[in-house]
Amino acid sequence: MTATGPRKNVGVLVLGGVLLLVGLGIIGASVQSLVAGPNSAVKCHNEVMSPGDYCQITSNGSTTSKSYTEMKNEKKGIGAPVAGMVLGGIVGALGAYVLWGAYRTRRE
Repeated sequence: MTATGPRKNVGVLVLGGVLLLVGLGIIGASVQSLVAGPNSAVKCHNEVMSPGDYCQITSNGSTTSKSYTEMKNEKKGIGAPVAGMVLGGIVGALGAYVLWGAYRTRRE
C-alpha cells in the first residue's frame, strides 16, 4: 500500500529535516576540527599522548603502532575537515531541496 496525501508529505518533511540537520552537524564538526587545527592535543583513543608515546591502532584485524610524531603529523592536514564541510554541504543542500519540494507541493 502506498502512502498518499498528508502522510506521504510528513515522511518527506521528516526525511528533509533529518538530512538538513545531519548536513549541518557534519559541517559543525568539520569546522570545529579545522579550528582546533594541528595545535590541539594529540590523542590516541581519546587519551592525550606525549612525546615518546605510541598508539596501537587495529584495523581489519591488523594492528599497527604509530608514534606521537606520526600521529601529530597526521593532524596537520586539512583535507578531512574540508572534505567533511563539502559532504555536509551536499547533504544539507539535499535536505533543503527535499524540504523545499515538499513545501511547494503542499502549496499547490
